[in-house]
Amino acid sequence: MLKEFSRPARIVWASNDIFFGIQWADWLDHTFPGSCGVRRVEGAKLFFPEEMPDLIAEEAMPLWRTAPRSAS
Repeated sequence: MLKEFSRPARIVWASNDIFFGIQWADWLDHTFPGSCGVRRVEGAKLFFPEEMPDLIAEEAMPLWRTAPRSAS
């Protein structure tokens, strides 16, 4: 299913996550056809998005700007 995802995707990954190693970020980057790359967050752990919402927004905004608008 991921190989069929047709929208842009950005992977933001914690470098110090003890459960999900950085190799999974690389795997996702190669699996999503529309991947816009990986941003490795040095020193971050599993729940870093809750601690760094501005960083997540910074990565999400370019994707949202380029997303096609749906018809209402």
